[in-house]
Amino acid sequence: PTHFLIQPRLAFNEPLVPGPSEIGYIVGLPFGKCSSKKLQKLILQSRACNIRITPWKSFILENCKNIQTTDFVIKSDDPTLKIHSCPGKPSCNSASVFTRSLARKLAGKTNYVIHISGCEKGCAFSGKADKTLVGESGSFSLVENGHPWDEPIIKGINPQKVLETLDNYDAL
Repeated sequence: PTHFLIQPRLAFNEPLVPGPSEIGYIVGLPFGKCSSKKLQKLILQSRACNIRITPWKSFILENCKNIQTTDFVIKSDDPTLKIHSCPGKPSCNSASVFTRSLARKLAGKTNYVIHISGCEKGCAFSGKADKTLVGESGSFSLVENGHPWDEPIIKGINPQKVLETLDNYDAL
């Protein structure tokens, strides 16, 4: 007979938390992306018997109890989990700004949930974020407690001045 491991369902669309679980190790992809070489290295080191892909920018390495890596999100308190970033420029034709490099700079600098969107579509995060940075014509707009398509409180932020603007605005 076949046996199934039944786990209670999480709240609707509740993402899995990185770290050890009953079936293996939950591993997050920083900002939803990784290189194939880094993934291959992790899989070989983990000796996982299977991989489960999840809808939450993560995967599960089955029968793996412990891993060490700086290339992936492996702890529930990782600061990148509070930053949502689309691929941005040059990966998306709709984006006029680079988003992922800014996301890396902002990780760990705030307790707010931040969404960095290359345009007003908001592909990386469908919920409201505490602070949303929206790319438009090569600069950013800042939306408070909203979506990329909501009315910004500040427009025309130079990409090199985002951190300074947020600090001066007392946003972080």
